Amino acid sequence: LRLKRHLHELFSKCQNASGEEKLCSLHFVVVGGGASGVEVAGELGVYTKELAKKHKLDPSLITIDLIEAGPRIVGTLPVEVSNKIADRLRHLGVNIFLNRTVVKEEVESVYLKDMEMKTKTVIWSAGMRPNRLCRETPGLELDKKGRVIVDEYLRAKGYENVFVAGDAAATPYSGMAQTAIRDGAFIAKVISNLIQNKKIPSPYVPQKPKYMIPVGPNWAAVVLDGIYLYGKIGWWIRRLADLLFFMSILPLPKAWSVFRGSCSLCEECGMCSV
Repeated sequence: LRLKRHLHELFSKCQNASGEEKLCSLHFVVVGGGASGVEVAGELGVYTKELAKKHKLDPSLITIDLIEAGPRIVGTLPVEVSNKIADRLRHLGVNIFLNRTVVKEEVESVYLKDMEMKTKTVIWSAGMRPNRLCRETPGLELDKKGRVIVDEYLRAKGYENVFVAGDAAATPYSGMAQTAIRDGAFIAKVISNLIQNKKIPSPYVPQKPKYMIPVGPNWAAVVLDGIYLYGKIGWWIRRLADLLFFMSILPLPKAWSVFRGSCSLCEECGMCSV
């Protein structure tokens, strides 16, 4: 909501801005080319064009840059899928900078190793450090990323009654919501069995996440057990996944209402209707 308000304010002020100020305001930088960065950049590619029309601005003034430190975006996915997503982003007007890292950021500038970008909008999607409790809790053994090393039951190494789940645990696919949910369910089962003096379940087996990455409306890349799907069919599979999730936490009528309401990309707001 803060980002959305920020975007609308920028476009509103641009109507009376000078040429240089306008270019700075309409330059959007997304740092991190993982699933989140790709999704945000894709949405911006369409959303900002809609805002430009509403505020009677030239859409060609908009610049969207995606900065990735690695040699390709969504590097956890197969090369074929990564290339398809990159092509889709470029089709939406997103510039992709590979093998680049942000050196520093100032009020209206982002500095890479060999260039400076003037912008008033920087969106960070390059991940984060594990919670400070990991490094501040004595006795925990950490890996190079600062995550807690765990055993086959997700217990902190050397402890029988300390469990670690999700982003803080040094497991394969750590950092994904799907992984965190599975970790939590597994740990709950282990603790429940211990309380009831039952046999501990089989050791933890990491499961490769399923990827459904939307890149702008009506297009998504889906990776399911070696099957790759793109475009509208990928989009509808992603939408189905959204609906199933809503149904898991809400009554069916409410879930359907939320699902239907989330179909619109650029609804009217007070600023756009003025």
